[in-house]
Amino acid sequence: MPRIYATQRAKDCGVAAFANYFGIAYEDVYAAAIARFPAFAQRRDGLGIGELRELAKAFGLALTPIHWQRVNLDEHEGVLGVNFERGAGHWVALVGGLILDSDGPCYEHAARYLEKYKARAGTLLTDEKGP
Repeated sequence: MPRIYATQRAKDCGVAAFANYFGIAYEDVYAAAIARFPAFAQRRDGLGIGELRELAKAFGLALTPIHWQRVNLDEHEGVLGVNFERGAGHWVALVGGLILDSDGPCYEHAARYLEKYKARAGTLLTDEKGP
C-alpha cells in the first residue's frame, strides 16, 4: 500500500487527496496550491473541482471530471469527491477500489466507506480513461 498523507491544515483534504493519488509529497502539492491560489491559506473552504484541475497543470497533469452517476468505485481511480448526509463535502483518493482518506488516515473498501459514513460518491477527477 502507498503512504497516505494526512491532512495537516483545516480544509486541505483536496491537497492531501491529490498528493495521495499521485504519490507527490503533501508539502509540494500544498506549496503549488498556495502559489496558484494565494488566498487558499486564509479561506474557510477547501479546493473545488476547477482549482484541483488547475493545480494538476502545475505538475504537468490533466484531470478529467467524471459525473458522480457514472463513477465505478471498483474500476475508476482518481481524486473522488465524497458528499455526506450532513451536507459536508470531502476529497479522498480512490485507488484499486479503496478509498485513501487523509482524515483517518485510513484505507477502506470504497463501498464500505460510503455506507459507514452515510455518504455518496461525488465527482471523480481522473487522469485515466475509465470504463
